[in-house]
Amino acid sequence: MELEALIRALAPSEVAGARPAEISDLAYDTRAVAAGALFFCVRGSSVDGHDLAWEAVEQGAVALVVERELDVSVPQIVVPDSRSAMAVAADAFFGEPTKELELAGVTGTNGKTTTAFLLHAVLAGATWIDGKTICAESSVGQCNPMRRQPEISKAEPSG
Repeated sequence: MELEALIRALAPSEVAGARPAEISDLAYDTRAVAAGALFFCVRGSSVDGHDLAWEAVEQGAVALVVERELDVSVPQIVVPDSRSAMAVAADAFFGEPTKELELAGVTGTNGKTTTAFLLHAVLAGATWIDGKTICAESSVGQCNPMRRQPEISKAEPSG
């Protein structure tokens, strides 16, 4: 993907050292940087990714997403929050896959599990979920999938 497309998606306050570049990967961990990567300088609790930008460039990063301009030789997309920018960039980089998702959420204090299972039964009865996975009783990073079971054909008694 062209760097320019990601710049448009991120709508940064500034682009330092802008020049054409082909982006082949996204990374926020210097150990995962490969040639052609766009590296996100993310501030963590003990390490600031801005301090590791030179290492990312040395390993092949062709551009950076930063919160402040740095003294490096690659284009820098300056944004208010590098961590938030990762989601926007990933969505654009991977072709906006979330546009294909159909989502139903159940929130509240009481009755969420019952409502989720009822919703699953309604959608399964409407054949809406053929080949799709429904996650009930889930929280971030966990899924208890419920899949529609294949129809079992019953043999007619011969007689």
